[in-house]
Amino acid sequence: MKNVKPTLVLLIICIAVSALLAAVNHLTAASAITDPAEIIAKMSPEYEKIFPGEQYSLIYRSEEYGSDRRGIPVEAVRCPSGYIITAHSSGQYDSSPIVAMVGIDNEGKVVKVSILSMNETPGMGSKINSDKFLSQFELGSGFSTDGGKGTKIDVVSGATKSSTAFMK
Repeated sequence: MKNVKPTLVLLIICIAVSALLAAVNHLTAASAITDPAEIIAKMSPEYEKIFPGEQYSLIYRSEEYGSDRRGIPVEAVRCPSGYIITAHSSGQYDSSPIVAMVGIDNEGKVVKVSILSMNETPGMGSKINSDKFLSQFELGSGFSTDGGKGTKIDVVSGATKSSTAFMK
């Protein structure tokens, strides 16, 4: 009988903490999902760099958009000239993904790519954010380091993992 009271107290504490965690999860998950008009308004300066002067409409945004989950498309936007896809990379050294934006015209060719965020090593992996590296993707439709699956991309010396992660 003397072991029942501590067990009940522990059970009540566990239930309360579980309920609190569930409530926090529900509130934070809901706050990550915003109105499509707000998303377009916030991201328009980035979209303008790819397809300037267009009207953009959000066609897809994953629940993982604000997370560090890697290797998935997280957002797709449509405009009259094509699509803008935002994706998280996978396979780089850093634990956080490279968040890249790719503009694809209506013929399926890459118009422009940009990096929205990354934490790659300065002077090494961060070199993938150079115009020299990023411009290789323009007007291509498939990419590989050996040219076997479309346009051959020259990886950044010393940043092979970052370059490959960006291509994925």
